[in-house]
Amino acid sequence: MIHTAPRNSRASHSRAGHFGLMIAALLGIVPVAGHAASAARIIVYPIDFIDTSHEPGDQAADHARRTQIMAAAASDELGRQAATTSEALAADTVQARCPTRDTDCLLGIGKAAGATAIAVVTVHKVSSLIMNMSLRLVDPQTNRSLLEREMSFRSDSDDAWRRAGKYLAGEIEDGLASPRS
Repeated sequence: MIHTAPRNSRASHSRAGHFGLMIAALLGIVPVAGHAASAARIIVYPIDFIDTSHEPGDQAADHARRTQIMAAAASDELGRQAATTSEALAADTVQARCPTRDTDCLLGIGKAAGATAIAVVTVHKVSSLIMNMSLRLVDPQTNRSLLEREMSFRSDSDDAWRRAGKYLAGEIEDGLASPRS
């Protein structure tokens, strides 16, 4: 089950800033002013993960795999659009190109790839059952925010993360169909 905060909720905006470390999915759906519309180029960055659940045992390997599952599911779902191409970008690729993960560098990857939007995504595991997911879409040409969304999903299984990735793709598509003015 996926839950979302209201689109313009003050709580969702403050939580998005609270998560701090976020990584991204580069997207190419919003046309750049002055350029002809063409197939969107979507590059899904690795999903960042924060665990404050205090569960016993080391689950780092499971969660690393599940963030990859989520990124691949989102990329695959976005790639199903006729006017979209999509690729999941590996964490080591991002690390090699942007070791400090600063904003200018991440925006630069988006610009160089021809992407027209970057989706910044973090999953925060707050308990053994509940994951919060933060999404922010940014235009890499202007650094303008296009969308901010808070969602949550239940269950810490591969299938739950896959379903959440597909849902995330739908939120991205919806957000880009009607970006902020």
